[in-house]
Amino acid sequence: MEDALKIGVYVLLVLPGFIFVQTRDYFLLREKRSQFEKTLEIVLWSAAIWIIACASPIWWPSDPRVLAIHEAKAAL
Repeated sequence: MEDALKIGVYVLLVLPGFIFVQTRDYFLLREKRSQFEKTLEIVLWSAAIWIIACASPIWWPSDPRVLAIHEAKAAL
């Protein structure tokens, strides 16, 4: 059960970057790149998207956001 939860969290964290990179590559018709380069770009874009989402009160209301950030800090 715990392993399934970890996998779900990883998928949730990386999914926005994966969708962004795949969509951008499709519409820009980019050249083929190595899997490592593509994976690194997906992870970096996911981090950037989540940082913007956590910092923006428009995407996430203030009170639950502050509570979630404090819980994340406590967990880390």
